[in-house]
Amino acid sequence: MNDKNMECPFLIFSGRNSQTLSQKICDYLNKKLNFNVCGEINCENFSDGEIRVQIKNNVRGKEVFVIQSTNSPADNLLELLVIIDALKRASAEKITAIIPYFGYARQDRKTHGREPITAKLMANLIETAGANRVVCVDLHAGQIQGFFNIPMDDLKTVKLFAEQIKKDFTNFENIVVASPDAGGAKRAEKLASYMPGSSWVICYKNRHHDDKDNVSDFKILGEVKNKDVIIIDDVTSTFSTIKGSATEILNQGAKTVSAGIAHWACPNEITDKLKQGTNITTIYVTNTCPRSSYPISLNIAKEIDVSQLISETILRIVNHDSVSSLLE
Repeated sequence: MNDKNMECPFLIFSGRNSQTLSQKICDYLNKKLNFNVCGEINCENFSDGEIRVQIKNNVRGKEVFVIQSTNSPADNLLELLVIIDALKRASAEKITAIIPYFGYARQDRKTHGREPITAKLMANLIETAGANRVVCVDLHAGQIQGFFNIPMDDLKTVKLFAEQIKKDFTNFENIVVASPDAGGAKRAEKLASYMPGSSWVICYKNRHHDDKDNVSDFKILGEVKNKDVIIIDDVTSTFSTIKGSATEILNQGAKTVSAGIAHWACPNEITDKLKQGTNITTIYVTNTCPRSSYPISLNIAKEIDVSQLISETILRIVNHDSVSSLLE
């Protein structure tokens, strides 16, 4: 048995945007290892708003992990970069950036002339700051892994969603998993595979050319009549796609509609609107984004905790074990 006063071989630091999730991860690892893995860090703002960071621990020659989601505002990303730079200048041996929600991931390619590929820019910034490895949760686009020239792991939450849904539904044959677009078809198929007898469908949507946040003209490719439908998506910032899909699914005779969302990137006003009523029976949402931003306060919302998944990933990285086998 290890002594908690002994020096831990690695340390975990958190930006201000992911403190609640980071504390859960530290609590899990502290209990499992009988070590205190929590690093001390001071993050604050100068009077003009600029970010100041100071690492309180000696990290020379140590393996360190930095946890910070980079959802809006952009200061969350900048704070992550500043923390990585501080650790690099403090002579940390290896720096792993754990980014539960990788912001700007939806800008992964050019769709019109004179547009940036912002996801690639984010990868460049993180590498330049000094990260040696990156871990994300449910990347919006898998090809973003190729934007990095360092090891990059994309953790999947579909199994976690399945475990919770199986507690809430007993008749799997009446479950239909719906993808809100063709790009999420594999995710929907994977979720359905955890529930023998269930099926999956695709919601086809047309976006307004002048407003990418709003969607119209939904069509359902598959049968949903008298079914319990679960819409599964990786991220929502307006809830309009989920809402529109749910409306069309109910119009086609579905019994109930629930939603599973990996990253709740909606502003607070969207959450406030949901409190006024929605046609969604249950919203399953992970805690990759700060608790203040997602609708866990609603009585229809259920939290899917990713802290153990990330904790076990950290252990595998430290022990040089396979991370991909954790996802199988």
